[in-house]
Amino acid sequence: MKPSPVVASPCVGICKMEDSPANLQELCVGCFRNIDEIIQWASLSDNEKVAVLEQIERRKALENKHS
Repeated sequence: MKPSPVVASPCVGICKMEDSPANLQELCVGCFRNIDEIIQWASLSDNEKVAVLEQIERRKALENKHS
């Protein structure tokens, strides 16, 4: 049986939470995750992690539109 793939954390070591008016929530300025996603990351399944990564890409796009 093959081990499941490991989805790498999006953390880039710039851990600072700030309000994101474009995303209507507080997000980490480094990885664009909210606090719940950061806390839960280690316990998420690979599919859930991929869903968070997809949400991060949408958040980044919104931030870019509003900057």
